[in-house]
Amino acid sequence: MSTKRSSIDTMLIMLAMLAAVMPIFLAKPLVAVTLLFLTVRIIISKDLYYYIHQKIIITILFIPGILGAVSTSPEHLVRFSGIMIIVLGFPFLSFRIKQFPILVTSVLILIYLCVSQILILQENQLMIDFRDFGYRSEWSYAFDQYGHVENIFREFIDFFKDDYIRAGGLYFNPNVQGVVILLYFFIFSISWKNYNQTIAHDKKKIIKLFIYLLMFSLMIFSIMLTKSRTVIISLLAYIIFQNLNISDLIRFKLKKKLIIPIFFTIIILSIFIENIMKGIFTQTGSANIKIVVIFDYLSQASIGDLLFGGKFDRNFDAEYGNWIATSGYLGVLAFFIFYKMVYRFAPQTKALIISFLLIGIGNTLFYNLLYASILIPLFIILLSFNIKDSENNYK
Repeated sequence: MSTKRSSIDTMLIMLAMLAAVMPIFLAKPLVAVTLLFLTVRIIISKDLYYYIHQKIIITILFIPGILGAVSTSPEHLVRFSGIMIIVLGFPFLSFRIKQFPILVTSVLILIYLCVSQILILQENQLMIDFRDFGYRSEWSYAFDQYGHVENIFREFIDFFKDDYIRAGGLYFNPNVQGVVILLYFFIFSISWKNYNQTIAHDKKKIIKLFIYLLMFSLMIFSIMLTKSRTVIISLLAYIIFQNLNISDLIRFKLKKKLIIPIFFTIIILSIFIENIMKGIFTQTGSANIKIVVIFDYLSQASIGDLLFGGKFDRNFDAEYGNWIATSGYLGVLAFFIFYKMVYRFAPQTKALIISFLLIGIGNTLFYNLLYASILIPLFIILLSFNIKDSENNYK
């Protein structure tokens, strides 16, 4: 019975992972069906009753925004589905996931996203036609202006000097491409660590290290091609905080395992530092514009709107702005409680949570339906494996 349940759970997670990156006409129905099955799976288990007090509080805090969506913009109601499925299913104690199939699936998806991105950047007509057929949306035209290169490997240095050439891959939008790749790399990294904990550590070390470095390099290269400042900063933060303890930071103590991540971070920042500064401090920089838009809304909105939200006619292109407008400060508080709940259950999620918080400054995350459909399997994979060490921590 346990083996059968494990196989079903693993297949559901694999389907969720694959559905999110399929062409739009396939992704929409498959994601909907998969999330429906996952919701039923959560309801019929006991997962719903763990951390029940926190779940009730989070749900109550989101109710004003949900009611606002029901009354004014029913089409936006689905935006609450991602975070609510994760909250209600937390900490996924009943899920039993086989790590190796998840690992293989994440590798194949990353290769698919990264290789197609490189081919499109180099004007491979077959891949461009496939992208136009399967992934074009109503906003895709806004990113058609980004140029191409004949050979990215030969023109690598010049590529990063040209702000008008960015690789949006299958999703047209470089920022979307960057976040999707980063989220799937997180799944790869989590499943890689989990899988290696279940097998002998002294076997084929060199081969395993080579595979990991290969996927890491491919991911880094692909994200650099997007030139997404938010994603690059979030990735670097993830790399640093994976190896950094807060106590060491307070004491200004540097461990040996931090030397390589810091050196790597310095190299990446040296390439993008001018671009990052331009985005933050220049008047026309994207980061600066997003901050100005959010503060303009905060200065003009009524106290009721700021507290309860319910405004779905604003587009901030940033996680915090969207949730303040739709759910108010109560919704932001709900996310704080959620992240605190996750961290207390699994302290090793520190780097991941920091990365998510940084992504929210310049991009959407849970508010974006594509990202949310990836975050659901990510959290299930992350937390379900942590059960062995933390199952006595829930309240």
